[in-house]
Amino acid sequence: MIKDFIVLTKFVLSFAVSLSALFAYIMAKGEVGVDMFLATFAVLLVALDVSTLTQYPEYKEDALMERTKHRPVASGKWSPRTAVIIAAMLIISSLFLIYDLLGFIGVDLFLFSFL
Repeated sequence: MIKDFIVLTKFVLSFAVSLSALFAYIMAKGEVGVDMFLATFAVLLVALDVSTLTQYPEYKEDALMERTKHRPVASGKWSPRTAVIIAAMLIISSLFLIYDLLGFIGVDLFLFSFL
């Protein structure tokens, strides 16, 4: 189940994206603090969500291709509805977290990333 979550959310790629946010935060602020880790985690949640959302509309095509047919939704291990529920939980979590840090400016920026 954890392996399927890692595949669904493309965790390795999403983690790399969040690391770039971490380094950008350090370069911009010049300091290390709790906000840095919260912001990085919020970016990780958004990246996980975007990766999950991209697999939902493509699961039928993914099931036909050798490279992608073993993904959780494409293989039928998880339903498309499960992917949407996971994505919704990730969206909500990231928006609450970034709102706590940046207010509505952060929420707007995160919502823009989903487009």
